[in-house]
Amino acid sequence: MDIRAEERLIDIGQQWLKRGGVRGMKLRRICAEAELSPGTFTAYFPTLGEFKKRVLDSWYTPLQTEVKRIEKTEGSAMERLRTMLLSVMRFFRPNANVVIQLLLDASAGEQIACDFIQKLQGNHIFAVRRALLEAQASGAIVQAPVEQQMFYLLGAVNMPVMFYHLLPENLPIGTSILDSLGDAVSEEMTLQRLDWALKGISL
Repeated sequence: MDIRAEERLIDIGQQWLKRGGVRGMKLRRICAEAELSPGTFTAYFPTLGEFKKRVLDSWYTPLQTEVKRIEKTEGSAMERLRTMLLSVMRFFRPNANVVIQLLLDASAGEQIACDFIQKLQGNHIFAVRRALLEAQASGAIVQAPVEQQMFYLLGAVNMPVMFYHLLPENLPIGTSILDSLGDAVSEEMTLQRLDWALKGISL
């Protein structure tokens, strides 16, 4: 088998994921874009569903790998928590549109999207939860329900990014507001919100 053809299909699948989620993936259109026949496609992926799963896994694996690496690093619990939240932030910022598409897919009953979102709970979401519990146990942050702290931190960091990507292109708001929103989703300002949020629960 031609590994390059398989990689090309996955790469095109990730582009489709950003454009229209997993629901938007159509076998013949993907094959046409990759300049491969449907028969070649099925040699690598028996079904379109298997292809969608592989595309989602290849998209998500970098974050999963990074979070596992951070959990094994030396240093204080607070340092690990901040580094982990930073890695989630850096993954989310350029991928907010994919996250939105996945939520829309799941809301529409796309089973592959539902299964994938369910799987996330056992990966980076639980890793952040463990990091928060470790920081609480070390006395670095306040004692509070860990889910509440997670919503607070991820909301403070990622909500403006999500809002920015949800804005319709033709929304009649002033240029200055759009520019402000664009600034708010920059890495510099997102990092500033992360540090502010962490200070809010630090002891």
